[in-house]
This record gives sequence, structure tokens and C-alpha cells, in this order.
Amino acid sequence: MSIISKMAISNDSKIDMLEGRIWTNLIFFSLPIILSSFLQQLFNSADIAVVGHFAGSTSLAAVGSTSSIINLFINIFAGFSVGANVLIARCIGEGNEERVRRAIPTAYSIGIIGGFILIIMGWFLAVLLLEMINTPPDVLPLATLYLRIYFFGMPFSMVYNFSSAILRSNGDTKRPLYALFLAGIINVILNLIFVIVFKMGVAGVALATVLSNSISAIAVTVFLVREKGMMHLDLGHLKICKDELRDIVSIGFPAGLQGAIFSFANTSIQSGINSFGTIAIAGSAASGNFSMLSFFVVSGFNQATMTFTSQNFGARRYDRVKRVYVDALLLASFFTAALSGLFWVFRYPLLSLFTSDREVMEYAIIKMIFMEVPHWMIASYEISGSSLRGIGKSMLPTALMIIGTCIFRVFWVIFVVPSHHTLYMLYAIYPLSWIVTAALVMPALFVEMNKVLR
Repeated sequence: MSIISKMAISNDSKIDMLEGRIWTNLIFFSLPIILSSFLQQLFNSADIAVVGHFAGSTSLAAVGSTSSIINLFINIFAGFSVGANVLIARCIGEGNEERVRRAIPTAYSIGIIGGFILIIMGWFLAVLLLEMINTPPDVLPLATLYLRIYFFGMPFSMVYNFSSAILRSNGDTKRPLYALFLAGIINVILNLIFVIVFKMGVAGVALATVLSNSISAIAVTVFLVREKGMMHLDLGHLKICKDELRDIVSIGFPAGLQGAIFSFANTSIQSGINSFGTIAIAGSAASGNFSMLSFFVVSGFNQATMTFTSQNFGARRYDRVKRVYVDALLLASFFTAALSGLFWVFRYPLLSLFTSDREVMEYAIIKMIFMEVPHWMIASYEISGSSLRGIGKSMLPTALMIIGTCIFRVFWVIFVVPSHHTLYMLYAIYPLSWIVTAALVMPALFVEMNKVLR
């Protein structure tokens, strides 16, 4: 029996979101998601570590300079997986099995179609976007090569994201983790083989990521095919159901729009970083691994908040909806602060995993001061936004977060940084934008909670 088949059989760990102690269930639900995100970041971290040590600073900068563009494209469609998660979870809470059966093939089909659209967009827009963010000429050819190969794996990435969202809507967060763990091991092994043995450089790490993504996509698809009852996926009858598509889009489009515009804002920040040269880009790429890991803690509780809120809202358990928010906010803030603190205390040995260049390390530490140390603050608006989406208010947090984390950041990069052209001034936008966004989203949540949950 294959490894994937064995994992498909084991599914006795679904979380009951309608009963039991909320804070413990949130932890058990969130932890596999957080670990899954850690493993996904391991793909990029392994790429950066291998090229940083075996292909040089220019290759490290090439891989690092593409992250904001990759996130920009992925977030365009990733929001729809949020819509699928919320819709299916709500239907499960309502006991509407027929809608669940229609929503699952619809969500899976959206993932496949979105992946192939991203291949086309990534191939033709790679050079243009890299030039728009001021990628240095010595980095541009390698960054273009990495980006184009990476995007050929987008159908696999989208299938994994949508299939995982389907499984998590029913309380199953462990099997997506198992799939990603297997793929992560394969990714690291292939990275070393392609770069060290075959001397493929950035092309090797990109190819390793594509192949490992295919493994995780196949695994979660097998899980859904082996499911019984309403959660079963029939690959022979994939279809897009109009009503379910409408609801997935209405919930997911605002989240996708927010993610895309958020990534655009970060792309503008990356453009500012690029203006400081190759060493600054490499330093940002190295430190970015830690900020992503601490963000994934909040992201895990985000998904838990949306799913728990959606099921309890569908079941009219309004007392639990409010408690989910409070518990998730406290847990996300605490665990993010703890992880960020560890990264700061052990910053030098951790950064040495990605580069041995002392100057690159010093540039990385500048970013960590502004982004890693106060990173717990993002839980305030992220968890609030997830609660709003869970009760069906998806556009409101999107609009407010666009103002706080997108428009404000772009304004800062365009009008403030040029007159005070230092990395300190550039990176200051992170904590400032978090404070502004929290001041917008949290009051909005309290108002909507009072309206909807009376």
C-alpha cells in the first residue's frame, strides 16, 4: 500500500466546532494548519538556503526578489479557497448536505482552472513585473528564469490549497499537513540534488518546488476521493454549480482582492528594497523567512476563526461565535509574540542558515527590528477580519484592510521614503500600517457583531 493511500485511510481526528471547550479546539484545529504553512515556507526557505550557500548572493537575491510577485498572483485566486471553506463550513453547520456535495466539485474545479490561468499570467508578465519593482540588472535574468519555472507548478499549488480548504471545513486539518510533510521532504532532497549535483542553480530549486507541489496536490486529491458521504469528490463528475460558484465568489472575491492588493503594496515595498542594491535584497530575503513563519501562526488561527465562526453561525450558536473571536485573538497574539521573540533572540545562528555573508546578515537584522519584534500586532486586525467573514461580512474587512495595509503603505513608499531614503524609514511602514489597520477593523467588528448576533 502506498504512503498516500495509508494517509487517506487515517481520518479519525476531525474537530467538533459546535461543542466542547473552544480555546483547546482552536489550538488543535490551528496547529496542523500552522505546521502546514511552515512546511510550505520550507519550500521557499530551502530554495533560499541552498542557493545562498551554493550559488551565491546574486542567486539568493534572484529567488528572494520573486516572493512578492508570487504572492500577488497566488492571492488573486487563494481568496476563493477562503470562500469555499466558509461556504462549506456554514452548510455543514446548517446540515445542508446537498449544498456541500455541490460546493466540493465546484471549489476543486476553480482551483484547477485558476492554476492554468496563473501559468499564462506568470509566463508573459514575469519580466515586466520584475522590471517594475526595480530588480537590478544582474539579478533580472535569474529571477525571470526562477519565476517562469515556478509558475508551471501553479495548478498543483491551487489544487492543494482548494482541497485543503475543503477538508478543513469539516474539521480535518491533519491530513493536509501529512501531504505537505511528504512533499517538503521531497523538496529539500531535490533542491540538494539539482543544485549541488547537477549545478542547476535557481532553475533547480524552482523545478524542485514544482515537483514537490505535485506530490502534495495528488495526496489531498486522494484524500477527497477516498472520503465517504457528502465530503466525497468524484473526479469523473467535476462541475461548476452556479449557486455555489456565486456564493464562493461573493465570499472569496473580497478576500482575494484584499490579498492581491496587499501583495501589490508589498511589491511596492520590495521595489523600495531593490533600490538599496543586491545585498539589501538578499538580507530582506533571508529575514523574510522568519516574518513569514510568525505570520503563519496568525494565519492558522485566522482559518480556525473563519471555520469555527461559520459553522457556529450556521448552527445559530451565537454565544460561541463571540467566544471564538476572543479566544482566537488571545491565542494568536500570544503564540506569535513567543515565536517572534525566539527568532529575535537567536537571530544570528538562524540567519546563518541562509547566508554566511556578514553584510547580508546586518541588512536582514534591520528588517527584523521593524517587522519581527512587533509582529504579534497583526493578530488584532487579522482575527477581527476573519470573524467578520465568518458571519458573512466579507467586503467590509477587505475595504478597511486595503486602506490600512495597502493604500497607506503605497503612499508611504511613494511620498515619504524618497525624502528620507533609508531602510529604517522604509521598514517603519510595517508597524505603522498594523496600528492603522487595527484601529479601522476592530471597531467595525464590534458594530457588526452587535447587529448580527442579537
